[in-house]
Amino acid sequence: MRRTANALAVEPDEVPVISNELLEANVAAIRIDLTDLKADVRAMAAKAESEVKTAIAGIGDQFREVRQDIRELRADNRTLRDKIDENHSSLDKKIDTKLSELCAENKTLRDKIDTTHLSLDRKIDNKFDELSGDMKKMLASIANLNAMQKAILWVLGSVSILAAVVTIAKTLQWI
Repeated sequence: MRRTANALAVEPDEVPVISNELLEANVAAIRIDLTDLKADVRAMAAKAESEVKTAIAGIGDQFREVRQDIRELRADNRTLRDKIDENHSSLDKKIDTKLSELCAENKTLRDKIDTTHLSLDRKIDNKFDELSGDMKKMLASIANLNAMQKAILWVLGSVSILAAVVTIAKTLQWI
């Protein structure tokens, strides 16, 4: 592959020629400009250095302020932590106290429930005994009624048989 730059060969027709005086004048002007440029660069560097030092000093002050703020926040954090610990401890004590009170009330209620339960058991037993006695009396009364009923049936049966015998005897004129 051929390159275009190699393919075209440029041959200058004229050679530029500069006189020494013109060259020295140009070099002198360049030196003056270079000296002015150096002075400007040095002035700008000094100004930039001053500004950078001022900025760095300001940044240092800001860092010190930030560090101071951080120290204050740490102190506030410790204070808040102490308050939280205090509140936590106080609440723990209150919770323990209330729990103890509730346990005591619960025991009192259980005792009352047990007492009431025993009382009700006694009352129920007494009522059961009363009902049992009443039932025995009723059964005895029923047994007496049964006995009386049997006796009445025997008497009625006997009277009926006697009446039948008397009727038959009258009919047969035995009486």
